[in-house]
Amino acid sequence: MEATPDREDYQIAIICALGIESKAIIGIFDKIHETSVNLWCKTNGDHNAYTTGRIGKHNVVLTYMPGLGKANTSTVASTIRTTFRNIILALVVGICGGAPCTLGKDPKDIHLGDVVISTEIKQTDLGRNYSDSFIAKTSNEVAKPAFLSGDKDSHWYPSSAPAFRLPGAGREKRDFI
Repeated sequence: MEATPDREDYQIAIICALGIESKAIIGIFDKIHETSVNLWCKTNGDHNAYTTGRIGKHNVVLTYMPGLGKANTSTVASTIRTTFRNIILALVVGICGGAPCTLGKDPKDIHLGDVVISTEIKQTDLGRNYSDSFIAKTSNEVAKPAFLSGDKDSHWYPSSAPAFRLPGAGREKRDFI
């Protein structure tokens, strides 16, 4: 029987804003860890809701945002590390509801099943609009995380994209992880 991991055993976090997104993630869990065992492990001040489990050989913590927006995302992302201190990779996973689309006119459109990976951070709140004026923020620079600051030819960019396919009949999803 597989022992339930301690909170130090989780290194991957997945953050979802919508219920439909989190249900899809739970669907790829190979094992969901016992919830009642994990209730004790939250630190004081951590109000995130979690589902913990395993995908392949990786212990993963899934957390849900209480609402949309930058403030909720920031709070969830920073709070998760108070309880799960060994998180080294956090993924914000979603359905890309805000992705631009040209309705098939551009062959580079995003299609169902595409994976979108961000390589930079863009600041969108450059100031505040008031009824009679716009007040710009004094600093518009967002510090880029070190792992995104590397050369474009780094290991993050494979020389040729692998062909990913959904598991077929008789093949398990773990064959692809």
